[in-house]
Amino acid sequence: MTYLLDAGPLIAALVKADQHHAWAREVLPTLKRPFLSCPEVLAEAAAMTGRPDIIVEMVKAGEIILAFRLEDHAAEVLSLLRKYSDQMMDLADACMVRM
Repeated sequence: MTYLLDAGPLIAALVKADQHHAWAREVLPTLKRPFLSCPEVLAEAAAMTGRPDIIVEMVKAGEIILAFRLEDHAAEVLSLLRKYSDQMMDLADACMVRM
């Protein structure tokens, strides 16, 4: 099975104060690697955790594969952002939905 990695679990794993930290530290190591994600999610997680170094290390180690290019899906992502604008969908969310 292949897993998509959104910012939430990644942030939870890296931030001890996160309410889901224990869960993330327990569950994420049990899941088959590599995770698939997108640059928008990793940028969000890097900004929220203040630990871009760890995230880049995970990419370098092959634990996360960037499997999405916004330029290849811009029209669909834009459509999602407009459709769900009342839901406060951000760019990373739209990219993950498109993935």
